[in-house]
Amino acid sequence: ITGRATKTALTIAGNGVLTGNLDVSGTITDGTHSVTAGDFTGVKTIAVDPISSSGGAIVVTNTGTQSSGDLVSITGLAGQSALLVAAGQTKLNGLSATSDVLTVMTGITQTGGTIATITGAPGLNALAVTGKTAITNGHATTSALSVTGDTVGQSSGDVVLITGKAGQGALKVAAGNVNIVGSVTASLASTFSSGITDGTATLDGSGALSGVTSLAMTAAITGVTAVTVAGSAGSAALTLTGKTALTNNHAGGGALVISNTGLNTAEAVKITAVTGQTALKVAAGNVDVVGSVTASLASTFTAGISGKSTTLDPVATSGGAIVVTNTGTQNSGDLVSITGQAGQSALLVAAGQTKLNGLA
Repeated sequence: ITGRATKTALTIAGNGVLTGNLDVSGTITDGTHSVTAGDFTGVKTIAVDPISSSGGAIVVTNTGTQSSGDLVSITGLAGQSALLVAAGQTKLNGLSATSDVLTVMTGITQTGGTIATITGAPGLNALAVTGKTAITNGHATTSALSVTGDTVGQSSGDVVLITGKAGQGALKVAAGNVNIVGSVTASLASTFSSGITDGTATLDGSGALSGVTSLAMTAAITGVTAVTVAGSAGSAALTLTGKTALTNNHAGGGALVISNTGLNTAEAVKITAVTGQTALKVAAGNVDVVGSVTASLASTFTAGISGKSTTLDPVATSGGAIVVTNTGTQNSGDLVSITGQAGQSALLVAAGQTKLNGLA
């Protein structure tokens, strides 16, 4: 059919059936919608049914080298769904080794809402990520990742659960602080290389623990270089259950220093042991006491005792305040030696009898 320019060459009233190919060098239009050189314009809806077991209903391929723009662009209405996959899986396969497979962003200034919302079924995973996940926050004051638990009230389980490999790091904060509102329970070993604090108590990066008002431990704490516990009046400042080992690697000592800056009306240190058992043992080294020592029960000093003055009151009808016995065979020296000052009294028996019973 050879028609005239700008004039209609063929009009079909009704349906037309083409059993072969149709080559059109101009435009096909119904007056509102048109196809020109492969471009569809004015189209309202497209319904595609490939009737194929291998899919392929819509395949978009750019045989040119794309350097900008979007290969597929969907512009919906604000607040309304722009894309819905009613059934089946959605797979995003990025073939670039360096580019992002999925980028979710908003092109306007966001004042509320959520850029991406995933609503899963209760008890099932809403999002599963395999591989490395990087979250970059471009805002100076808001959170890059915010996790909110069940809004109807969580009764069990964990809001966030990280299952790592035994012996390997499961969570690492490379820089910045970690703020936790609530308690922290560490059932395994935890390492805080930059310190941990609740705003009052601090465990710094060197291992020093300070600002503590009370400390209760039922498991071992290792690597702590110093502990400062400031308790409240009338309350236990430090409670230890189990064996406690303090190792001091400093030449100046000070493995355990107990100071009471208030008016002391009771014991600064009190040890309550089982009757008949050792309550305090110094395995090596000397014990220096500045002040008086009161022993209400029998005391044994295997390495000797020295001091400026000693007052003994056995509170017993049979005496026994001082009993000196040498279980070894003495062949020289003095069992008891008193060295006083020349011209002064070295021994005074103020009351009572003095008996000297020689058995030899």
